[in-house]
Order: sequence, then structure tokens, then C-alpha cells
Amino acid sequence: MLTFARGLGAARSGDVATARQDLERLQALRDAMQEAKQAYWAEQAEIQRPDPVMFLGYWNNPQATTEKFVGDWACTGDLARKDEEGYFWFVGRKDDLISSGGYRIGPGEIEDCLAGHAAVTVAAVVGSPDAVRGEIVKAFVQLREGQEPSPALARELAAYVRTRLSAHEYPREIEFIAELPMTTTGKVRRRRPRTSQ
Repeated sequence: MLTFARGLGAARSGDVATARQDLERLQALRDAMQEAKQAYWAEQAEIQRPDPVMFLGYWNNPQATTEKFVGDWACTGDLARKDEEGYFWFVGRKDDLISSGGYRIGPGEIEDCLAGHAAVTVAAVVGSPDAVRGEIVKAFVQLREGQEPSPALARELAAYVRTRLSAHEYPREIEFIAELPMTTTGKVRRRRPRTSQ
């Protein structure tokens, strides 16, 4: 006899035939989805979970709840990409996504790159409206003590990102600010810089 975890923590005893049928169904599903998954994760995609305990619904808002699910899968709003070795890498939040010239750009990698520059303490990256591209990448940059903002430094930071990331990801506009708003967990609040445009 084998014991399988089913549903929400309920255990059920079954024989080997039941286990074999379950494994065959899972294998068939995995084989059928393999092609679709490869295409889905080729660039970046939203992480979805089949766990209904994670999110049951919005209070008194069935329409918003319906939009949060694809079938039985809850959409997390987190975007990831899958590399050649099968590892998943967090890209950013779906609502933080920048759509520029047909590219979907997550701000996190750009912010990390900017923070790696010797002159930068922290950066927030948002999409700024653009008539040609839809949005451009705009960076709000807080400099380290003793660093002075200048057009030359803005060009240097843009070039720094462009040589380390994809060419479409570099900030086309950089605004230096004295202090970026932070959450209690130490993350940059992108919403406030975004609304200040």
C-alpha cells in the first residue's frame, strides 16, 4: 500500500494500480505541456500556482477574483524567466512591467545594475510615457554621498547599463533625487516615483 497526499492535506491510501494511473496521467500531462511550456517560458511569463489556499478571492469582488485565475491556477502577478538549465529567475511584478518598443522589461535587473555603479546608492526604474515606443525606461537615482548629479553622470549610468544588459533595457531618462521612498522591508517604492512624473 502507498499513501498519497491529496487535496488540502488530506491523505488517502491506495494500491499500486492507483499510483500507476496517477503517474501515467501526470506523465501524459507533462508531455502534452512540454512544447507549450518551452514557448511560454522562452522570454518571461507570469508565475501561476494551483494552490487555492494561497488566494481564495477578493472580498465582494467576484469579477476581480475571476481575473486572478486561469482555470484553477492563481496568477501571482510575479514574472519570471527560465534559463537553459531549467532554473527560474525572478524578473519583476506584472504591474511594474515596462512595455517599450515591443519589449517587456522588468525593472529589477536594471535597478540592480544601476546600484552596482560606484556613484549610486539605490535606483527605482519605471516606465515613462513615450509617443514612439509606448514607454521608455526611466530611472530615479539616489547618489552616494559626495557624488554630484550631472548630465555627464546620467550618460555614464545609461552606458553602464547598456553594456551590461540588453540594449533595449538601458534608461533613456535619468532623474537624480535626494532620497527614494522605501518600504519597511527595504525595497524601493516604485509607485511614488511613477506618480511624480
